[in-house]
Amino acid sequence: MSLSECFTYISAKAGADPVRLVFLCAPAGSCETLEATTEFARASGWVRAVEDGGAALVAPVVPGGWAAAPKGLLHSLYGEARGYFRVAEGRGIPGKNDVAWVWEVLLGLVGYGEGACFAADYVAAHPSFCAASVLVGGQMSDFSVLNEPSDHWFVAEPSEFYAAPANKDVPVAVWFIGEAADEATVAALARRGAPEGCVRVDADDVSAEEGFAARALDYLSHAIRWKSGPDGRLAWHHTAAEFDVGNTYHHRSVTLRGIEYPYALHLPCGMSTDDARDLPLVLSIHGRGEPAWIFSDKNGWERLADETRGFAVALPDSPGNIWMDSRDAGVAAAVAADAVGTFGLDASRVYITGFSNGAVYTAQQATAHPENFAAASSWNGPGLEAVAAGGMGDHVFAEGFARSAAEMPFWICFGSADGPQCRDHEGDLAHVLAPNGCCGDDAVVWDGDNHYLKEFGYAEGDRLTSRVFMDAEGCPRVGITEVRDLPHGAIADEARAAWEFMKRFRRPEGSCKVEVLES
Repeated sequence: MSLSECFTYISAKAGADPVRLVFLCAPAGSCETLEATTEFARASGWVRAVEDGGAALVAPVVPGGWAAAPKGLLHSLYGEARGYFRVAEGRGIPGKNDVAWVWEVLLGLVGYGEGACFAADYVAAHPSFCAASVLVGGQMSDFSVLNEPSDHWFVAEPSEFYAAPANKDVPVAVWFIGEAADEATVAALARRGAPEGCVRVDADDVSAEEGFAARALDYLSHAIRWKSGPDGRLAWHHTAAEFDVGNTYHHRSVTLRGIEYPYALHLPCGMSTDDARDLPLVLSIHGRGEPAWIFSDKNGWERLADETRGFAVALPDSPGNIWMDSRDAGVAAAVAADAVGTFGLDASRVYITGFSNGAVYTAQQATAHPENFAAASSWNGPGLEAVAAGGMGDHVFAEGFARSAAEMPFWICFGSADGPQCRDHEGDLAHVLAPNGCCGDDAVVWDGDNHYLKEFGYAEGDRLTSRVFMDAEGCPRVGITEVRDLPHGAIADEARAAWEFMKRFRRPEGSCKVEVLES
């Protein structure tokens, strides 16, 4: 079955932000022909809900009924959907040719009647596939798969160290409605330690109520399954509107060369602006396609700030959800200057870190204007070939930096299960070792046995292995960290390791050298 045989729809509101894809499994009698499936998608309110919510919809057509649906059906349809949907001309991510970014961490699954039975069995067999599901009037029929090991959706071939959990142990977000709320189905899918808000149970069938599809889409829109490992990390997440109006962030913007760049500033939880004076500042730069409102919970910087109460976090947003050095040079420094000036933060302890496209931008800005930052950390950055192809620039490290007198302590992270363009960072060392007074032939290994220990707050320290290069005084100046079984994603322990490294340094105003605050 291909998408051309399904009913598909994408909102006219979809643009550069990631587009949530909803799979709609219609009940018996409405799933066997394209005409019937289309009518159900419209009559049930899902087309209107998807349009209003800026999402996309796929309603499979199964001529023989759900019992005859192919195994792995939704996986194969998603594989096609990645490049299938398009947004209005000029509204997409620059360089993507207006192809909608249908991100696998934002998938939703909705089923009615027999379609809900199919959906429930699909969740049982593939618990890490969707971020959340809504089951209306259907129950699980196949409990045998619960004890099978998960199919590790995000990493096709995990390492020998990855012990795949049983399907029954992977947390899922499910809204059970009507018959789907029977005790056996709820027990099989819901009692797995999912974050608060992820599980709902309505014994009464509320699906016929006006606006149900919109409420169900709102439920789906709060769930995300981060690519933190083979089975991901389920999280209950704020929406864009909640990010803008909540009191977790202070929202400001800077304007450079006629372009406005919004940013959100997070102070440690409960800390007033007066209490936060003189705190260091961490700039956290999003990747291509993931705006600050989504990126905010990805890598753990805000949670670490709350825990340590040691720094503030600023999350800048780029036009079109992409950072391009030719357009955005100097924005990071401008955001830092505005945050420092507005909130009284410490200008000598400004650190820049970024993920993917944001990692490239981090390296570009830190090495072109080292006077603005005390240290830098790049995560899962692509190589130069991908950078040029993606329109992010014609370099990663500023030309001449490796021969300059400017120091820039640098911490690099990447995932062992990421794509090849984002795994090879040996060439990065040629740019950052010499300016930091380090020798490439001598590195200390930090890992979960000798450094990333639970007593130091690391939850997954056994996944981290770092090669750390010291200067002549024995101070760590450059680090390169591999995170085992990590795809193109992040875990909170990376932030802890990066902060431990970066917080050692401060940069006196105008100096090309940094000072070491602690060894």
